[in-house]
Amino acid sequence: MLALIAMLGVLPASGDPVIHLHEWGVVFYDSESVQALGDPGDLFQVEEAVARAPVIHLYGPAFTGEVSVAALGGIFDMYPEPDVLGGPGMMLGGLGSFIRWEGIGALPAETEESLQFMPVQGLDFAPLWRPREALTLTRADGFYDKFLYYEVDLAGTEFPLPLAGYASVGEPLASEVLLFHRSVVGIAGYELLPQGDLSMAGGTAPFIYSCSEVRAVLERWAGNALSESELDELWATWEPYVLSGDWEGTSLAVFPLPELAVELVSTVNVKSDQGYPVDVHRFFLGMMAIH
Repeated sequence: MLALIAMLGVLPASGDPVIHLHEWGVVFYDSESVQALGDPGDLFQVEEAVARAPVIHLYGPAFTGEVSVAALGGIFDMYPEPDVLGGPGMMLGGLGSFIRWEGIGALPAETEESLQFMPVQGLDFAPLWRPREALTLTRADGFYDKFLYYEVDLAGTEFPLPLAGYASVGEPLASEVLLFHRSVVGIAGYELLPQGDLSMAGGTAPFIYSCSEVRAVLERWAGNALSESELDELWATWEPYVLSGDWEGTSLAVFPLPELAVELVSTVNVKSDQGYPVDVHRFFLGMMAIH
């Protein structure tokens, strides 16, 4: 019920405005680097995993303040450049890193004129990540945009892979897996597998690819974590990669990361000068090529 209230933008009983933070992203696993440590099924380490395109949107009242991100691995490719960055992961490849964007001003969407956003070098999908209803974020250095962005290198961090046969004992599994099959002419279709269990795969594609049907699966996975426009952003960003990307293998597993795994990717904090409370909603997909 509280999540529903947050999605509708309804104020709490106290009447205080609330800042709503929504974030989505994708974690890529290199299946060739997943190694068993000790007894199979007991503990696995992912040698190579990267959180690609965590995109942050803010909604709610106008405010001034700061946004910070703390990550298990090394943060890189930040937009805009943060005012503060540190931690061993930033320089030495060790665990833990931290960034902070300071002097943020957030403008309500309804007060905007027709803002002309500049192209962002290296972020070809930036135009997709500007929902009109999101706050426009500004800084004294001239930055203004609808989103914040960063990526995280999770290599060697024992970041969990929530699929049956890979997860450590007691770890939560992905609720389902979309397993996309590649044919000589492209994507033939997909299977929908329960409880992150790739052993249930039939090696065929019982479902012919349909954007609307896959989009409905993603909506079920995300629950009320993201708005419809944000889910559209996510899939419009990654659908080309899933269907015709440079992943190697015969199939590509796409699955929802359990909440615990999302919190291991990073934690995000918003601090406003006005002291507004912050409501956080995050949804990440995992992707791994199957050889």
